[in-house]
Amino acid sequence: ALKAQKSIDGCSDVALIDDVVKSYRLPSVAWDENLYLSSGWQSDMTLFSIRNEDIPSAEAFATLEDENPNQTLEIMKAIAMSTEKLTPSLDFPFHLPGNDAPTLFTVVQKPGDLLVIPAFWWHQTYALGPSVAIASQRGGTQRDAKRVITHIFETVGFDIHANELPSVLKKVLDESYTGPARDITKALFEVLSSMGSE
Repeated sequence: ALKAQKSIDGCSDVALIDDVVKSYRLPSVAWDENLYLSSGWQSDMTLFSIRNEDIPSAEAFATLEDENPNQTLEIMKAIAMSTEKLTPSLDFPFHLPGNDAPTLFTVVQKPGDLLVIPAFWWHQTYALGPSVAIASQRGGTQRDAKRVITHIFETVGFDIHANELPSVLKKVLDESYTGPARDITKALFEVLSSMGSE
């Protein structure tokens, strides 16, 4: 993960990091071809541009995992800690304008591990062995609901001031809602469904 540091004036370096990694908006079609439920940011830079020849194949890791799980973990940790084994893109920003080197964090996940990545941290994964990954963005009712719903509506081009909203969503947006989160989700999907049928 690449962490955006705080600058001298207390402002976040998020925009600086976004510029340095040449990020761009990536719509993700989660509803249909014309309705975006969410969208994120992407960079074509990679921390894993070149894989050193001495790194075992995914098949070899799977075999080694069966034979010696502790040795497998030690090999994976050694690979994760070395930019010689998995080499970043040539244009990767090892030095930031007006800043020190970026802070990089490396984690080796084991089966069953959960990794929480803070907001505004660029991250990338690399599976050395056979794996399945499940990713999710969490939005807490009290803290995040207004921000998440506003973001979704802005992304799909829904004007919350011009269009009629269910009362649940109105209360979320004026921060007076105290009911269950499932009612927010139901109301949100009703609005999005009606947009898709217009």
